[in-house]
Amino acid sequence: TATGFTAWGSGLGVDFRAGKKVYDASQYSGIRFWAKVGVGKNTRHRLQLADATTDKAGGKCNPLANAPDGAKCDDHFGINETFTSAWTQYVVRFDQLSQIGWGNAAPALDKSALYGLQVTAKAKLEVDLWLDQIEFF
Repeated sequence: TATGFTAWGSGLGVDFRAGKKVYDASQYSGIRFWAKVGVGKNTRHRLQLADATTDKAGGKCNPLANAPDGAKCDDHFGINETFTSAWTQYVVRFDQLSQIGWGNAAPALDKSALYGLQVTAKAKLEVDLWLDQIEFF
């Protein structure tokens, strides 16, 4: 759950390997998981995968706060999802993911160099998000 995030919104993240080590998911086509939101809570979230292009650990983007547009970190490949209050399985193919466009750009997600999964919500929204059985397929 999250409330009170008035400037930047809220986020939940998990590294695929401890110590921010690269995970090679090149043998997979996407990610699937079960999710639901609390009744009356925010339903729209952005699901993102951090890769070597967009995560500062990859060394390809500029992590400084004053980095120029087009070089910044954290413009991860992602997709906007709308969740319901009933447990539902979501299937997201890697080729469905795209960047927003303000950070270090790449033509596609680098499946061979993933760092983690993030789920974000815009500012001023009350979040009650449940995730389960997250897996690659």
